[in-house]
Amino acid sequence: MNGQTWRGIARWLLWSRRRFVAVLAVVVVAALALSHGGEITRALTPHGEPAAATPTTEPATPPAPSVTSDPAPLTPAPTTTSDAPAEPSSPRAVAEQFAKLWAAPDLPAGEWLGRLLPLSTDEYGSVVLAQIDPQNVPARAVAGSPRVISQAQGTTDVAVPMDTMTLRVELVDIGGGTWRVSDVKPLSGA
Repeated sequence: MNGQTWRGIARWLLWSRRRFVAVLAVVVVAALALSHGGEITRALTPHGEPAAATPTTEPATPPAPSVTSDPAPLTPAPTTTSDAPAEPSSPRAVAEQFAKLWAAPDLPAGEWLGRLLPLSTDEYGSVVLAQIDPQNVPARAVAGSPRVISQAQGTTDVAVPMDTMTLRVELVDIGGGTWRVSDVKPLSGA
């Protein structure tokens, strides 16, 4: 496949968050089904019906873990108790805390990501934030009070004034009044 084809596939996949999450869910389910063989089939059959026998090729004992010299992938550094975010009660509080932690370009990437992940949705944290180099963050500090700019059921957009721009922080309620950041971008026309 050439570069144009890959761009077309990426454009289709990333056209909307809903499409991306749906495709990601299908890929995860397919990967689980392939890795677990017949276990998924047996788990999904109704009680009382015997599951069709499926041959397994799994060894009787699990293989011993191998030691490789490959470098470990980038993983977030564990947060200390002083860095661990308290459970903020409002979208404005979450947006402000996220913006303060986001505007830390001098931190190592793992530590920066580790501080942001607890305030982010799983998709945004592991897909988008994991690819950002904190040295490219264009702000260093929050410069004012956050304000809600739009709100609908389960979603809120908050404008957070930074020292170099105004940040638009999009949040979603993941249940029980717990808010997480689902996107961050410069606020246009601010």
